[in-house]
Amino acid sequence: MEFLTKLLGIATAVAETTTTTGSGEAKGDLKEKVEEVPKEEINLDKELGKKPDISWNVEKGADAVNGYKVEEVTNSEDGNRQTLKLKKEKETTAEMTAEDIAKLVDAEKPTVNPDGTYTVRLCIRDDSGEQMAIQLLVMTLRQCRVLEDQFRRRAEPIYQDLLLLLSGAAPQVE
Repeated sequence: MEFLTKLLGIATAVAETTTTTGSGEAKGDLKEKVEEVPKEEINLDKELGKKPDISWNVEKGADAVNGYKVEEVTNSEDGNRQTLKLKKEKETTAEMTAEDIAKLVDAEKPTVNPDGTYTVRLCIRDDSGEQMAIQLLVMTLRQCRVLEDQFRRRAEPIYQDLLLLLSGAAPQVE
């Protein structure tokens, strides 16, 4: 409850602020960064070893040597030569920055309810779909705009606080 009180408190405390908003859509693959090394910079002896032990019967997708996987196998017409296209992938992980999250945060156009109130829907998406969505009922369009703005600016801590609250890990307020 403290979480929602904070969020709504922000909306009423900032109610005098004029917020200009826009809409749009952003998509990105934050999980993958592709770097291709120029052919001239590759030292095959260093990368594969002096005499790499790769079977003549190697198939696409198989592990080759030193972390390389076979991406393509091409045999010559006479069967005396084989060309392999190898790919090395290095998996890395990193924390998402506030800027990364801002690209994935969305606030849909508020709905005007029959009684004159508004429903605002705030969500976080990534390339696998919607990760979190929250719908709030507010009294004015200005409150909608403030909630949208604050959510865009603070989506990550809001998301983390909500997880803590719902998992029961947050300190209990009496």
